Amino acid sequence: NEPHAAISAYKEATKLDSSYVNAYNNMGLNFKDIGEFKAALEAYDKVLELDPKYAEVHYNKGLVFQLNGQLQEALAANLEALSHKPDYVDAYLNIGSIYRALEDYEKAINFYKTAITLEPKFTEAYNNLGNTLGDIGKYGEAVSILSTGVQINPNNAEIHNNLANILKTQGKLTAAIESYERAIDLNPNRADFFSNLGSSLRENHKFKEAIRCYNKAIELDDNFGDAKYNKAVALINMNLREEAKDLLHDVLELSPRLFEAYRTLTLIEKISLDSPIFSKIKELMGSEKINNEGMSQLYFALAKIYEDADRLQDSFEH
Repeated sequence: NEPHAAISAYKEATKLDSSYVNAYNNMGLNFKDIGEFKAALEAYDKVLELDPKYAEVHYNKGLVFQLNGQLQEALAANLEALSHKPDYVDAYLNIGSIYRALEDYEKAINFYKTAITLEPKFTEAYNNLGNTLGDIGKYGEAVSILSTGVQINPNNAEIHNNLANILKTQGKLTAAIESYERAIDLNPNRADFFSNLGSSLRENHKFKEAIRCYNKAIELDDNFGDAKYNKAVALINMNLREEAKDLLHDVLELSPRLFEAYRTLTLIEKISLDSPIFSKIKELMGSEKINNEGMSQLYFALAKIYEDADRLQDSFEH
């Protein structure tokens, strides 16, 4: 747990032996862990100068590119790793994750399936495959795959949580709640697990129980905007609107790009045209990095503000 000291020691090792490939590789790993991606890549490139067919190092380069958002470079590095080690199961997993991030879901599914063929008890591959099937609406298949993952590794909290997410999407709230509770039993320090459980309880009209879950999520992570937003919605469900208003303002200060919070706030509070909330909405709508769903939430909020201000023509236009 002392990466800087480790890096210094590995540097000394390479001074004594400039062909010490494992020292360069481990140096790269430590640079990656502290976020110094350029230095990590330089260390890995030194290894590849000495041994161009070192599959693990091509794979490690792919991880750095992936962390840095360079998905095409990450894909190329992982494919290069496979060219030198065709049964490299972790590379298949990573390539699947890259294709999923690129929204090429069919290719992602194929690479995850290959990882499972190579290693039939690879829980993470089942987890990622199930999530990807969920992305494209194949919920039945997703539940089957994730359930298999649970059978293989019943102590994996993440896969219980992801199974619950799909069950919740299917409207199977009782089963989802059971899976979320199991995830929490296995890892009670995950704020998102408590927030997810709270949302299923809220949809099941168990508002007080939901709020207790959101409070636990917030206790674990006070900057968890989604949990605070969902708590506000539960408060609205209980007709506690003043408390919800205060919380929504906190949410928007904490997470100004949580677009649905603007819509929800305008439904319970009259926002004036000189309000900072109105100004923020206008500012966000000038951004090119908002998807259609987010933009629709902002347009609704803007229209509601104009409507409340008796600017009906503006409201119609938005």
